[in-house]
Amino acid sequence: MKKYLDMALVSSLGLLAGLLIWNALFTWKVNYSINQIINTEKVEASKSFPIQLVEQNKDKINPVYYLSPTKKGTSVYQSLLLDQNALPNNKKNPQLTLVYPVAKATQLKNVKEVTVKQVSYDIGAFGVKNRQEKDLDNYQINGENQLFQLDQLFTDSTTGMERLNEELAILYPETEMTVSKLDKFSYHKGNLNFTDGRKLPLKNLYDIINSNYLNEQDLAAYQQYQKENRVFTEKIVALTFDDGPNAELTAKTLDLLEKYKAKATFFLVGKNIAGNEKLLKRMKKLGNEIGNHSWDHSNLSQMTFEQIKASVDETSNAVKDVVGEGTKLVRPPYGSDNDLVKAALKLPPVMWTIDTYDWQNRNPSMILENVKNGLEPGSVILMHDIHQTTIEALPAVLDYLTEQGYKFVTISELYGY
Repeated sequence: MKKYLDMALVSSLGLLAGLLIWNALFTWKVNYSINQIINTEKVEASKSFPIQLVEQNKDKINPVYYLSPTKKGTSVYQSLLLDQNALPNNKKNPQLTLVYPVAKATQLKNVKEVTVKQVSYDIGAFGVKNRQEKDLDNYQINGENQLFQLDQLFTDSTTGMERLNEELAILYPETEMTVSKLDKFSYHKGNLNFTDGRKLPLKNLYDIINSNYLNEQDLAAYQQYQKENRVFTEKIVALTFDDGPNAELTAKTLDLLEKYKAKATFFLVGKNIAGNEKLLKRMKKLGNEIGNHSWDHSNLSQMTFEQIKASVDETSNAVKDVVGEGTKLVRPPYGSDNDLVKAALKLPPVMWTIDTYDWQNRNPSMILENVKNGLEPGSVILMHDIHQTTIEALPAVLDYLTEQGYKFVTISELYGY
């Protein structure tokens, strides 16, 4: 009997030892797998942020690791810990969970969109496997890795939020819901987008926007807005002539400008330059400015990026060949532009504040009347040096502006280009 008891004891001890060894090996394997996974996910997380801190919760059955790109105290760090409550706690099916932020650039300068990701693995008898991923949260941060809220877009946060809701109410009168600084938003192609589907063009807020957050293209549009909408106290006016040069009528226009000691900005159609080189040189010599009106007066908003660029560049090069420098201003034909046109131009599109409608009415007295009705300091007057009636109206226009005490400037002088 004693012999059998000894054998049973030895067997039990052997079994226990085997279990202990198996458990140790299993624990080692799981820990090894966890460390391997942490390193792999850390590499993935570091594609957005260099990971500076790895923290683990106290749950040994369902371990959770927080991979933070910043030290304690930042919005990014806090967001990781806050999302702990959203994590599963299923002790019947143990899981390894990692939480880390993934960032991508936005169309706002120095602002990133952060998505907090939860990556989970099942812990089983055969190791750690079955990767699962889901998004827990998303928000935006500034260049200091601190939370970026909607009101920070404005020079004055309170006034900015009030104005934003006023603009939304105009566009969406049927929606009474207001937007708060804590509401999530995104910015894409010139529009602020909100989670309820509403959109607001950022240009509607240019007078109160914080320009430090505008990308290159938006900043150019913003600066153009500021220049065109500033209040002019000095009596200055910019005459502009489109669609030339015309061998006969542009020459007469220059004669009149010289007589009145006035200057203007001529937006030239590139294909009209050949044969009129002397006119361009005279324009320049008299202090006028030469702008770009495309190669053949096509509607730029109906063209591809490459076509727009080619049309404008070809015209600029043609001007450069004659006067030694290309154009730095563009007026899109028909005043038609869009985001693609602005991106292709990389030059400020120049519009007007007074349309004389000389292209439509061909009536000298009506041309003058339109100037009188719209005139104010800083006006940009649109005319065309390809119509005889425009040339007939020009002396009366120049007389009136001179009598009213106006000084003639180019577009670059007006807007400070």
